Amino acid sequence: MATQISNQDLQLFYHMAINGSKDMPLAPSEQIGFEMTLLRMLAFHSSADTADKRHTAVQTEKKTPKLAEKPKAKATPKAKPLVESKPKTLKKTKQDAPKATLNISSQQQWEDLTKSLKFNTASRMLLKNTLLDSANNQTLTLNLDEQFSSLLTDNIQRAIQTVLQANFGKLTLQINLNKLTTQTLAQKETQANNEKIAAMQKTFMKDEGVQKLQETFNAKVDINSIKEIGNV
Repeated sequence: MATQISNQDLQLFYHMAINGSKDMPLAPSEQIGFEMTLLRMLAFHSSADTADKRHTAVQTEKKTPKLAEKPKAKATPKAKPLVESKPKTLKKTKQDAPKATLNISSQQQWEDLTKSLKFNTASRMLLKNTLLDSANNQTLTLNLDEQFSSLLTDNIQRAIQTVLQANFGKLTLQINLNKLTTQTLAQKETQANNEKIAAMQKTFMKDEGVQKLQETFNAKVDINSIKEIGNV
């Protein structure tokens, strides 16, 4: 008998028999309680479970017939869109605008040029104290007053030449130190400013209100304190 039943079923039947004997008082009769215990053993032993699964699988196969596979449609190659090839256009290279030629022959022309070009502060201060010597064959020669020799540094001279070459192309700059006897642009501007202040002071002193205040309070006006509002 041990060869006809598995260890798993034997253990299962043993527990069902124990539980069945405990439930026997609850059954309507001993026969019915005994039959229920046997039915449990038949329902839960391993061979019955396997047979039930096989029966269920057979019924499922009968109910669900296999669908015939549809033949796969062959993929048709996509037609490539026709693209019109555009003719390549050659890019035009921008040519630098031709530089103007430095063409000055007078001190006034040089001063006007000094005012119009974008020199930095130090460069402009130096150039305002120069006189034009010559401007020939793209070579500019200037004379700088000796008292401003400290302004003539390599950096300032390079900065001046950079601005000139940006406007007039390849150009050589030469600055010589000399004792100047002709007025430079800086001297002209100083003289013009002094004349303007003198005229303003004269107008102020002639004002009747100012004269009356001086007479009334016996006061004196510090003429050097008279300045333009913008320069205070």
